Amino acid sequence: MKTKDWLKYMKKRPRELRINDEDLLMTAIVKNKDLGTCHKFASGSSAAKKFKKLKSHKKGNKLLSKIGKAGTNLLGGKRVSLARKTVICWLLATGFLSVKDVIQYRDPKSNKIIKDGMVTWEGIVCNCCKKNLSVSDFMAHAGRSHPQSSLGLFLESGKSYTLCLVEAWSAESMSRRSNAWGRKVEAIDESDDTCGFCGDGGELLCCDNCPSTYHQACLSAKELPEGSWYCHNCTCQVCGGPFSEKEVSTFSAIFKCFQCGDAYHDTCIEQEKLPLEDQISQTWFCGKYCKEIFIGLRSHVGTDNILDSDLSWSILRCNNDGQKLHSVQKIACLAECNMKLAVALTLLEECFIRMVDPRTGVDMIPHVLYNKGSNFARVDYQGFYTVILEKGDEILCVASIR
Repeated sequence: MKTKDWLKYMKKRPRELRINDEDLLMTAIVKNKDLGTCHKFASGSSAAKKFKKLKSHKKGNKLLSKIGKAGTNLLGGKRVSLARKTVICWLLATGFLSVKDVIQYRDPKSNKIIKDGMVTWEGIVCNCCKKNLSVSDFMAHAGRSHPQSSLGLFLESGKSYTLCLVEAWSAESMSRRSNAWGRKVEAIDESDDTCGFCGDGGELLCCDNCPSTYHQACLSAKELPEGSWYCHNCTCQVCGGPFSEKEVSTFSAIFKCFQCGDAYHDTCIEQEKLPLEDQISQTWFCGKYCKEIFIGLRSHVGTDNILDSDLSWSILRCNNDGQKLHSVQKIACLAECNMKLAVALTLLEECFIRMVDPRTGVDMIPHVLYNKGSNFARVDYQGFYTVILEKGDEILCVASIR
């Protein structure tokens, strides 16, 4: 039996977009939450917690369209510009393949060469029919139906095409890490410089548990909180109470939903009879709904969904979890997924002006596309997925979704 206080709290939880996956997000359910119900707790001090005044030279980070020259991608200090947004063009532009390289499709069992062709900027010119084919069409031409990975493709030297993808992604990942994500925040002031909701600076209310800061107006708070104040990321979603410093540092008594990010005290989970079967693993879910969304989205990652007129769409997600992959098939799919994200990034960087977060130094567009995490909730994009539309192997449209 839920108490009146608990029911009252649940009605006032912050608004959040929840997307259900029925063949790619057929319905979007917006939970009735209110962003303004971040909880405040007295710390014994009668004085109201003061707003921290922070000056910002910029009003905030805005996604702006680029006019003029096409955008380019940095790799090892060199600029990568793709006329056609395909993985094979990326490999050619970065030197992991060369024009006129011979590429072969071999039988997985006998290693016998079934088809071979020559690499060009337009794709692969098959030696038997002299047609210019995309990588997937070349594999289909060799007799492989519905190819979902590049397993079976080899260079004449014997090097696998998948290894080329892995090496190219490793270079891209290292380049992005060294160029954009290495800047550390000064320890003088651990709190963020911009609002966690709108991204603007000004007078900000600082959470006492994490670096997050917010405008009073963005929280819809009519009164300033007295004593210590904790944002919605640092309070239990059942009792509304804050997590202690020990709980935050050790995560000993905190369960955080792997899908929605809501956090709970272990005692509150038992009280509300939330599912505990996955509590030992790193992928704990607060309910069946979040678990179904997570499994549904992850099961679609890297899968081509065929439409009319040679069009297809797919969901992509970068593997930043460091998970061990024991299947060669999974390694190949992951390598292709990551490389498609790198190609998709060149398309976004052509369309939008580079956006660097002034506090963390994060280059935000690749941070979103590669679903990178952060201690700052405002630039924590681990929950993002990317949807692409392709014609053949060429990426036409890109969208990032959470």
